[in-house]
Amino acid sequence: MPNHNTHYIVKNINSTSGRSCNCKSWLDHWYRGTGQSRTTCCVIPCSKKAEVGAHVLLTDGRRTGQWWIVPMCKEHNHHTNKTDMVIDSRTDLISANISQTCEVW
Repeated sequence: MPNHNTHYIVKNINSTSGRSCNCKSWLDHWYRGTGQSRTTCCVIPCSKKAEVGAHVLLTDGRRTGQWWIVPMCKEHNHHTNKTDMVIDSRTDLISANISQTCEVW
């Protein structure tokens, strides 16, 4: 059972495809910010290729209102996906606020 020690619960933020930052892509933004080399979607138990940096909100009560970037496959990052998703807490979440991230890198 997912808990705060082992997992995050997140939800997609829709209508973010027009947003951009100084990085090549939001997935590159995540790689640059974390230094990790993860190549698979962070949603459990998905093992598909991470194709995008997804904009998500934490819905598990830890933090409210802040947008995060995580690596996901296009299926999980699809605008029709409105469900809560479980991701491993070892997945680093990088702020989508570019003034806090890629503008200072």
